[in-house]
Amino acid sequence: MLRCAARLTRPCYRPLCARQAVRTSSQFATKSSQHHRIARRLAEYTGTLNDPDEVMIKHSEARRKYWLDDEDLAKLEVAERKDAFTNRDPQHMYWLPDVVELALRKRSKEDLTQSYESYLRERVEQDAASAIFGVDVAVRRWYMSASTDTVAGRRSVQQGLISNSIICTMKFGVWTVTQSSAILADFFHSLADVCNYGYRLLELKRSSKVGDSSHPYGYAPLRYITADRSFMILGACGGVIPIVLGLKSIVAMEALAPLEGSFQVNVGLPITMLATSALLEAFAAKTAWEEIKDLAERERMKPLEYLHQGRDVLSVATYLESMSGVMGAGIGSAGILASYMYGNACGDVMASTVMGGVVAYCSAWLLKRTTASLLGRPLPLAEVRNIILKVEDLETVIALSDVKTEMIGTDAVRFKAEVRFNAEAITKKCWGSDLIHYSKGASLVADDLHRDWIMRNNAIFLENLTKELKVLEAIIAADLKQNFVHVHIDLEPW
Repeated sequence: MLRCAARLTRPCYRPLCARQAVRTSSQFATKSSQHHRIARRLAEYTGTLNDPDEVMIKHSEARRKYWLDDEDLAKLEVAERKDAFTNRDPQHMYWLPDVVELALRKRSKEDLTQSYESYLRERVEQDAASAIFGVDVAVRRWYMSASTDTVAGRRSVQQGLISNSIICTMKFGVWTVTQSSAILADFFHSLADVCNYGYRLLELKRSSKVGDSSHPYGYAPLRYITADRSFMILGACGGVIPIVLGLKSIVAMEALAPLEGSFQVNVGLPITMLATSALLEAFAAKTAWEEIKDLAERERMKPLEYLHQGRDVLSVATYLESMSGVMGAGIGSAGILASYMYGNACGDVMASTVMGGVVAYCSAWLLKRTTASLLGRPLPLAEVRNIILKVEDLETVIALSDVKTEMIGTDAVRFKAEVRFNAEAITKKCWGSDLIHYSKGASLVADDLHRDWIMRNNAIFLENLTKELKVLEAIIAADLKQNFVHVHIDLEPW
């Protein structure tokens, strides 16, 4: 029984030959799938050469699949499709029947099919991947841009790091001499600030990375994630620890003990250090306030309004943390003077507890602020309403519905909406196209000519619908780019 139990509990390892068989089977399945995919693509390609659909294809596709050069394509009718989101040149679109006809003049069907089969064997997987944003390296060179170009908050964070590094060193030296509770509380606050500012500077650089296949909309939300984590550190180190130590001293009646050592003799040392700390913190707060004023002006807000609703939280965090440092220096100085005057540590301990409470409150308020940003904040209602009215003024649009907006980071925004188009208005815009006319007495189903008429004219209608979508995107993008650098628009016909 014991041997049987041992066999049951012993890990079961698959034999080497079985693992090789599984791996070989998996590789065979992959190759078989690729073979079927290539065969299906070749069948579609052959059908296109015999009877091309009435669709438009891109310039790159015409070159890649039909081996036409720019000189050949210059002979064909071209339509330009402008991208509303980038400043690159418009894409050139060509009717597929025209492309196929030109390709067959240059090469035979057999030659085209063989060339396309060779191409498929090399590129079938890459072609599928290239449709995914961020995967095609060639696309990345000209299309992908930084998720956020802004340096908002960097200058104030750098100044905060410099100021608090100096302050932290001074406070630790003074605390080792005086053993003041207020100085210790302020030291923990400055220590948390040094760690947070260093962490924020590192993540600010990451937040400006370009979008990729893992994060198509970029890394701008890292600003909020970084801020959220740093506020937790601030609350724990700069708030909770001083409060716990202060309450412990009060409960143990240590606060009523008479003063001893250099604190009793030289009260000027901690007061001077706290005054210096207040000056350095005030300078960091001034730098952050100047950034806040600039950012508020861009968003057409008042600075105080920006503290509550502005897009960038790092400048706001630096300002409030610095101001809490100035306030803490004042409270600490009052507590130290009270302890010196009454000859016991009560004022010093009470001051350290209050200072910890100030930092904890600041941390909690900032955490609430970043939570709203992490959940996603929409555009102001008035701005969205203005965009809707502009779009619905167009003759080709009946109405917008299910409009959703979200601000991403500090300078990117998403706009999603369902569009109810006016089919008759779009059809009227087709009159200038090369429409094919038919006789009213003929059957539209049985006659090949009229089948081609339906295909061609439906393709023209679809192309005009696409153009209208691009017009809407351009209108919305022009409005949003007044406040945002990067704009992502998703419009769905309804």
